[in-house]
Amino acid sequence: MNKEMKKYPVYNPFVMLGGNEVKCEVIKVYDGDTIWVKTTGLPASSGEVRIKIRMLGINTPEISKKQPGALEAKAYLSELILGKEVYCSFKDYDNFARALATIHYNGLNVNQHMIDMGYAVPYMV
Repeated sequence: MNKEMKKYPVYNPFVMLGGNEVKCEVIKVYDGDTIWVKTTGLPASSGEVRIKIRMLGINTPEISKKQPGALEAKAYLSELILGKEVYCSFKDYDNFARALATIHYNGLNVNQHMIDMGYAVPYMV
């Protein structure tokens, strides 16, 4: 379990929501396909919840491995959604306890947009 996950308890939104969209604010962009959001819109939650999300269906270069294009993908995603209100449609969890979700911003499917702009490739977990 990484330092961030210890700081904020992992919440299982997909179990309760089954793909419904939840309004969230993007508080951190780790790389081109992993973000942190906060929300107060979850059932059975008595306040703000922070969730680490792996964007469903896409893969971008890894910052930790210093892969080419990683910083550009992070910068583009940050410019697009950091600090903004988005809608997250939760589907599942990956092996690293990140929620898998599709992100929508102003009617735009951000996951697909990252592919369309050349920052990501399709990827199935």
